[in-house]
Amino acid sequence: KNRFHPDFPASSRYVTAVGGTDFATANTVGPEKAWVDGGGGFSDTFASPDYQKSAVKAYLAGGTALPNASFYNASGRAYPDVSALGGEQNSYCVAVAPPLMTGVAGTSASSPVFAGVVAKLNEARLGAGKAAIGFANPFLYQNPSAFNDVTLGENKGEGPV
Repeated sequence: KNRFHPDFPASSRYVTAVGGTDFATANTVGPEKAWVDGGGGFSDTFASPDYQKSAVKAYLAGGTALPNASFYNASGRAYPDVSALGGEQNSYCVAVAPPLMTGVAGTSASSPVFAGVVAKLNEARLGAGKAAIGFANPFLYQNPSAFNDVTLGENKGEGPV
């Protein structure tokens, strides 16, 4: 009743959880902001894995306005691991039943986008005679400069229920 309830399977240490972003300005391809319904939190089941501990520690100490610490388990596995454009303001156009097209958005859009990026990276690695990436999370946290740090916006978080 007085705590956030972590999402599963996103809170599992065995998955790469993908959150969502949106463009900061509607109809403009440019800076991104956190999508208000992008999700995120800390697991009550899984401890923070070693590969993410320093990133989480820096985030918690970084001056971001956070809910009261009694509402979540700050030592639990933090998620999402990455975010990609969720496209709520500028949705992704997909064919439903050609020629019928519709827009899709949210983490249902950002997750397949990130999966496509990983597939292209694996294709390039395999083409170069290297192994596929495998479990990506340790790499993600070891290479933060490979990603854009989205610092605008906020996840609205409805608060403990």
